[in-house]
Amino acid sequence: MTSEERHEARYQRRKADREAKRKKALSRCDYDSIVSRNALSRAAHMAKRGVSFKASVKRYMQNELVNVNRLHLDIASGKKITKGFDSFCLVERGKLRHILSVRYSERVAQKSFNVNAFLPMVQRSVIYDNCASQKRKGTHFALRRLKCHLQREFRRHGRESYIAVSDIHGYFRSMRHDICREIIARCFDDIRIVRLGWQFVDSYREYYLLAQRRGLPLPDMNAVDVGVGLGAEPDQTLAIGYLNPADHLAKEGLQIKGYLRFNDDFYMIHHDKEYLMYCLSKINEKCRELGLELNANKTHLVKLTHPFPFLKCNVLLTETGKVVYMPARDCITRERRKLKKQYKLIEEGIITAAEVRQSYASHRGSLAHKNARRTIRNTDRLYNELFIKNWLNEDWRY
Repeated sequence: MTSEERHEARYQRRKADREAKRKKALSRCDYDSIVSRNALSRAAHMAKRGVSFKASVKRYMQNELVNVNRLHLDIASGKKITKGFDSFCLVERGKLRHILSVRYSERVAQKSFNVNAFLPMVQRSVIYDNCASQKRKGTHFALRRLKCHLQREFRRHGRESYIAVSDIHGYFRSMRHDICREIIARCFDDIRIVRLGWQFVDSYREYYLLAQRRGLPLPDMNAVDVGVGLGAEPDQTLAIGYLNPADHLAKEGLQIKGYLRFNDDFYMIHHDKEYLMYCLSKINEKCRELGLELNANKTHLVKLTHPFPFLKCNVLLTETGKVVYMPARDCITRERRKLKKQYKLIEEGIITAAEVRQSYASHRGSLAHKNARRTIRNTDRLYNELFIKNWLNEDWRY
């Protein structure tokens, strides 16, 4: 047997193994696991976490059995279950964002589709260093992997290597609907599951056309067939898989081992500056094929002797190989301003001291994972001056 025949035989064996694993995964992510009454009921209880105080959620859960049965019959009969959006605008960190909130019944269907089928199938093809919207793969996981990549590079080349940090400009509002539909279609063989997933994508096009006719607030979309929402679970999973070709290009084609992507933020580490610039250009070409574009203002090529930003942290690799995470300055400033505003809100009776304490404990917990001892001490001092001395008063008692 020649070498070409051996390679072909090995390729066919591996192809058969991949197909067998795919069929096994599809058997666990079948149509009944999404639309059965038990699955929809579990999804309803999962979807209400954190929002059970809302009136719409309470109304739905009061008649849970009736509503779940109606949703089951609508999906099983192939009826359209998307009901449009409740649209509103908010300003986040000085940036105007158009929010499209789905009805709770549709959120239950999205939860069941994503948890029971879509996310498990998408995760099969993503790289290990693809973070966000996955269990045990949050910001702490991403920062731990960054530390691993930096120390691995330090053992080989010291601090003479470079890191390229970048993100995608308008990631969610630039995702093309045809590519999103193709991602869903590649995951499943059952056309019923595919059509259910396509409904969630097509609903954005329908809203965009309706908003144009009625003069409603337009979402951040570049065209009719481009753009998805920020909060829906299937859209978060699409964000994981949309840039999957670029991830595999970086890891396998360009052989960049120190590569990680957190939604639309990513970095690449290499000892050759020229080669790293070449890799960045190839990633940009792949992004353009997908209808995306790198954010020029947030693309940095930094030598590891200098600090660099990533995930709201300033990261520094010291001379001894220690990785230091420092909180970004704007995050500290924002929290101090927030505490002063919360003091006024308590005086006006809009919020309670318990809510402020819970909010500050969350912020302080995030700082505990960074090298921010002085920042924590100074913020604690401001917090004590504003609140602790007033908790002894009658009006601020829990």
